[in-house]
Amino acid sequence: MTMLAEVDFAAMDGVTLWRRIADELRGDIAGGALPVGARLPGEAMLAQRFGVNRHTVRAALKALERDGLVRARQGSGTFIAAMPPSTPGHASGERLSVGISGAVAGAETLRLSSAIEAPSAAIAIALWLDSDEPVTRLDLLTRVDGVPVSRATSWFPARRFPAIETAFDEYGSVSAAFRQYDITDYRRATTRLSARRVEPEEARALNLAASAIVMVAEGVEVLPEGQPVEYSLTRFAAERVDLVLLGE
Repeated sequence: MTMLAEVDFAAMDGVTLWRRIADELRGDIAGGALPVGARLPGEAMLAQRFGVNRHTVRAALKALERDGLVRARQGSGTFIAAMPPSTPGHASGERLSVGISGAVAGAETLRLSSAIEAPSAAIAIALWLDSDEPVTRLDLLTRVDGVPVSRATSWFPARRFPAIETAFDEYGSVSAAFRQYDITDYRRATTRLSARRVEPEEARALNLAASAIVMVAEGVEVLPEGQPVEYSLTRFAAERVDLVLLGE
């Protein structure tokens, strides 16, 4: 049986308790402590875990049910749902398995915006650039059957890849855009995975609740000789996808 962490929610203030409880359970779902199909502990047990009354727990569960993360079955309990049933446009209503780069069959990726800018210290280090060497930022949104599943931001050395935003728009993917610069062989060198609450801009782009959880994949793509060509942050809607990491 999975053991869930106890949190002293009664000692917290400034945010409605039931919303805090809903967010904590979202984190359990996103992190796998409450997998799809699992039965939630009963209201009494959850009330004891969070140090609140059952009415507060009930309000949190109702919020999760409105978001499609759980389903209540009369006489059986409350269970983790596979995917919000009200999400429009997704034919199967099932969770999607995606790679850490966001690749998934049948997906379309759109450029939301782009800019040439000075790199942050982290980006300059990741791309082996001087602090004053410009980078091109692409803001991307990936959808499957019309449903947004990831919001990515990628940075490229601007001098190495002039007008990469135009190449992306014409060919529809980063890998296809790379081919226009004679790059056909590259690999993911590093990946860092984390989970956090969605930020407002991400919530709008991914059509998520303000308290939803996103999984974040931070990665660097390199050429065979090790030269970095892309630094990216991809935020996945945790309630819609399963990240799959494959060995080389």
